[in-house]
Amino acid sequence: MKQSSLLAHLRSHAAVTVTVGEWEIVARVGTLEDDYAAIRHRAGAIDLSHRTMLRVTGNDRVKFLQGIISNDASVLTPGRGLYATILTSKGKMQTDITVFALKDAAIWVDAEPEVAEKLLRLLIRYTIGTDAKIESVSGRYGLLGVYGPNAAITIESVLPGGRLPTAALGVVEFMWRDHPAVVVESGYPGTPGYRILLPADALPAAWSAIVGSDGGSPVKAVGMDALEAVRIEAGVPRFGSDMSEENFPPEARIEDRALSYTKGCYMGQETIARIKTYGHVNRLLVGLLPDTDRPIAHGTALYHPDVTSVLREHKEAGYVTSSIVSPALKRVIALGYVHHTLATPGTVVSVGSENPIPATVVSLPFVSTP
Repeated sequence: MKQSSLLAHLRSHAAVTVTVGEWEIVARVGTLEDDYAAIRHRAGAIDLSHRTMLRVTGNDRVKFLQGIISNDASVLTPGRGLYATILTSKGKMQTDITVFALKDAAIWVDAEPEVAEKLLRLLIRYTIGTDAKIESVSGRYGLLGVYGPNAAITIESVLPGGRLPTAALGVVEFMWRDHPAVVVESGYPGTPGYRILLPADALPAAWSAIVGSDGGSPVKAVGMDALEAVRIEAGVPRFGSDMSEENFPPEARIEDRALSYTKGCYMGQETIARIKTYGHVNRLLVGLLPDTDRPIAHGTALYHPDVTSVLREHKEAGYVTSSIVSPALKRVIALGYVHHTLATPGTVVSVGSENPIPATVVSLPFVSTP
């Protein structure tokens, strides 16, 4: 089981851990309520070293990415980041990624932990015949996240010169105590946030500078459960939960962030162009307010009387992807897919086939400001 160099320290501060892929990570530090309040009202620091971190180098690095990702990699000059997907030839998602252009002729690729091995193999396969090289830096580098209204002032207090990226997915590079470091913008709607990439051996010192070795800093150590609550309240889909290899990007409503309709050819581009030009996807990601006090299990089917089979039999109208008890709304919320004809806010669907409960389709995000 892989562990961050911070795990032992966080355990000594009442951290509760869970397993994600090959990693043991922190779910919460103390209570979920306290973790969430820190992110929403002050600042919360979180160890994200379990995320997939790859490095792309070589003279063809941008050209290489341009041929395989769904967004326009030609904008990748040092200091800029880009969100994109990698598609199959049929236009369905293999994964989503965020790429950040660095000064040393390199590109940092950030992705969900569950796709680590798959993404590395995928990118290496596509480098054949190009002057581009892919390597994993997971384990050699650590990743810290700082989220909340005080995130910027917190990070600026420990940065040389206090410089932070100002644009969405912007990048700032600097030396921190003789270690190369990168800060990127990575907030959610209504919740500012940044990620800090550092060599793994610098991680404990950076954590102490931000949080304090005794936990006495106004910045609280938090776990993934609180950040997940913020993500779902913001209506931001996560690959592995709300997006999978069965989804087209427009189904997840990420086309504005992840797709370019003007760049040259890339794998899956023809299907995406046809969807835009001639039709629509059959299902769409929506927010749901279920009439229950318990979160809905991932994959639970949704039904509606207007969606039937050709034999007029009861047929699934969609399914739930993520669900929590929202700390902000004090009620259960969910993300899920419904047939495109049911995506209008106010539509009521049924959750489950046995003892079904009603759920109302709502616009996203659920919560956009603290």
